[in-house]
Amino acid sequence: MTAFVTRTQAFLVSGVALQVNQGTSCYLAIEAASTILSGVNAMLAGLVDAAQDNANEVYAIRVLTQQCEALIDAVAGSIREAEDLAPQNQPSPVRGAEVSQ
Repeated sequence: MTAFVTRTQAFLVSGVALQVNQGTSCYLAIEAASTILSGVNAMLAGLVDAAQDNANEVYAIRVLTQQCEALIDAVAGSIREAEDLAPQNQPSPVRGAEVSQ
């Protein structure tokens, strides 16, 4: 069984450099992204309920969504590499779209 792992994916939040580290299981990275998005949804619910000064929550949402983007990008690169190594039908204009006999 082939293990899919993340690549290093850097991102900036207000000038602070953060990154997803190389070598994490792609499954765990996707699970982490899902958990982060759950936190985003909970914070958004709080923003809807309280129309007061919410600058901190808005900033936190920005950080969380950028983390998710980096996790997904880190996984996507590894998955794309695995697809490139998989056998493909030569005449197919779209990866794996044509079946030949």
